[in-house]
Amino acid sequence: MLAQSLTSFSPRRCALSAVVFAVALLCAFPAIAGRNAELVLSPALTRELNLVLKTSEALHKSLVRQDDEQVEIGLKDLLQQIDHARALSHLAKPHERAHLVRILDAAREQFEVTKTAYGEQRRAHLEDAFNQLVNLVRIYRLDRAYGIFFCPKDKTTWVQKGAKPQNPFRTEGGREPCGMRVER
Repeated sequence: MLAQSLTSFSPRRCALSAVVFAVALLCAFPAIAGRNAELVLSPALTRELNLVLKTSEALHKSLVRQDDEQVEIGLKDLLQQIDHARALSHLAKPHERAHLVRILDAAREQFEVTKTAYGEQRRAHLEDAFNQLVNLVRIYRLDRAYGIFFCPKDKTTWVQKGAKPQNPFRTEGGREPCGMRVER
């Protein structure tokens, strides 16, 4: 029997079987196929998370304009909005709530530390905080107007509205803008 199966081996048959298996796998699990299986939250919680994104957009624009006064206001507003969203996190299913709270807490912590940091430290905390907002957009079904952007030069990601990338991290010293929309 083993001898018969070894003689019937064909690279072509093996390749065809692999392709059929891969197609079946992709059909069974759409997330593997590149489609995001976004989690749907309650309308009230979704509204609060969309307000987090809207508030982060104001901070994003202030960072791009290098308007320090507005950045401070944006940080304060965003911290308040994250607190509002966290307060409504009880509306999520228990296993989703735990993950959502971790993301919101991590973002809040980084934005809070940003208020007192300067220079590269401030930039690093902002990058970490925006990465948490990217996680929100990737995981939950939120306003589709917000896209995820990536800059290959400095390896940063951020969330913003619109199609034209405005990297909030590459504005110092006259460096050229960098970024591309990678999701949504």
